[in-house]
Amino acid sequence: MPQPTAYDDLRIRITHLLESMERAPVVGISGHGGAGKSTLAARLMADLGGQPEQVVRTDRFYAVDAGPGSGLFNLHDWPALLDLLNLLRATPNPHGSSTPSGPTTAPNARATSPCHRW
Repeated sequence: MPQPTAYDDLRIRITHLLESMERAPVVGISGHGGAGKSTLAARLMADLGGQPEQVVRTDRFYAVDAGPGSGLFNLHDWPALLDLLNLLRATPNPHGSSTPSGPTTAPNARATSPCHRW
């Protein structure tokens, strides 16, 4: 029997989270530009039965007041991203065993984020 790949292990772990948590899990993926973060997130969402719009890319959260001298941390609008993550963390998990069935009013997204501030 072949050994599971790191991707298989990750997918299995996220599947267990989906089945056991009352809230939708938020999965963060970090790495250098061009490393494949968006590709990995899209593949995970497809394999887990999610929708492409459930992937949040932090490049959409660039700070509007960041200038040429801004440091790496200052390039993103972290308060806006944190607000979104807090909304996602409060979202009931439609796959969890203790969550009532029916539609939810907020998306059950997973986030792609290099920020470990919280």
